[in-house]
Amino acid sequence: MPNRQTLFAFLTSTLVTFILASLFNTQFVIAGLESVNVVVPFSDRARMSWLDLQGLAFTYGIVILIGLLLAFWFMSFVNRFKALPKLWFPLGGAIAFIVMIAAMEPLLGVTLITGARTLLGWAAQCAAGALGGLVFSYLNTPAATVTD
Repeated sequence: MPNRQTLFAFLTSTLVTFILASLFNTQFVIAGLESVNVVVPFSDRARMSWLDLQGLAFTYGIVILIGLLLAFWFMSFVNRFKALPKLWFPLGGAIAFIVMIAAMEPLLGVTLITGARTLLGWAAQCAAGALGGLVFSYLNTPAATVTD
């Protein structure tokens, strides 16, 4: 059973990852609209971002939670052999997104994350996973103790 620090690190990194992934997705969708000369004012961009955060929370958010759980669990074993948590957990987060996005279309029959239809959009989703892994690694590192 994970300790409180690990649980806090995991939940925080999952939240950070979801927020970034959702915002990246929204911005790539808006960029697609703008590429066909649709003008999207900042207020609409902000509103769309907020609505996507709400709308994706219980779908994409759950998928991200499960993906990161599996990735960080696996990387914790890898970290035992070569302790480089600042490398393994971001790598695990990025790989989780590669697997999740690649699996969504065959399983669901649609591209759930429309912002990941391009290579750059896919890379942005992976960057969200990597940043989440970095947050997990940072928050899960035991604090240095002060000795007399």
